[in-house]
Amino acid sequence: MSKKIWTKEKIDVLKMYLDVGATYGEIAQKLGLTYDQVEHTVRRYRLKPKTITINPNKVKPKDRDKIIISSLKNKLSNVVPYPPSKQDKLDKKAKQVIEEAEKINKESDELLDRTEGLFEWIK
Repeated sequence: MSKKIWTKEKIDVLKMYLDVGATYGEIAQKLGLTYDQVEHTVRRYRLKPKTITINPNKVKPKDRDKIIISSLKNKLSNVVPYPPSKQDKLDKKAKQVIEEAEKINKESDELLDRTEGLFEWIK
């Protein structure tokens, strides 16, 4: 059974953030929750996020671009990256093995150079 995280006070805080036009991502970050938890709670308690209607004829093209970019940033901030694949892990391990082999090869070359110098000195 899951622990209840939504107290009356927390729901009131959520409503306050929605009233000022905060996005689900911003609310989640401020409350230490996930985007999905906030979205689900808004649906569950039938809360209404504040929608901002903009008349496109009254917005300058430069400002329109800023609005679009801001909206896309909010949506993209909620994208969860894919976990690394097995191939990525194998590639990383292979790179480590190659680096270790190169290090050993370099050390053996240095050792061989020193021993050759030693043998010439003995002759």
